[in-house]
Amino acid sequence: LNNKKRFLKKKDFKERFSDK
Repeated sequence: LNNKKRFLKKKDFKERFSDK
Protein backbone atom coordinates (compact mmCIF):
# COMPACT_ATOMS: atom_id res chain seq x y z
CA LEU A 1 0.00 0.00 0.00
CA ASN A 2 2.76 2.38 0.89
CA ASN A 3 4.39 1.78 -2.45
CA LYS A 4 1.13 2.46 -4.24
CA LYS A 5 0.69 5.74 -2.41
CA ARG A 6 4.24 6.76 -3.31
CA PHE A 7 3.60 5.90 -6.93
CA LEU A 8 0.37 7.88 -6.95
CA LYS A 9 2.12 10.85 -5.43
CA LYS A 10 4.83 10.66 -8.07
CA LYS A 11 2.21 10.40 -10.80
CA ASP A 12 0.29 13.34 -9.40
CA PHE A 13 3.50 15.38 -9.21
CA LYS A 14 4.43 14.50 -12.79
CA GLU A 15 0.95 15.23 -14.02
CA ARG A 16 0.92 18.57 -12.23
CA PHE A 17 4.29 19.41 -13.72
CA SER A 18 3.08 18.41 -17.20
CA ASP A 19 -0.11 20.40 -16.79
CA LYS A 20 1.98 23.49 -16.24
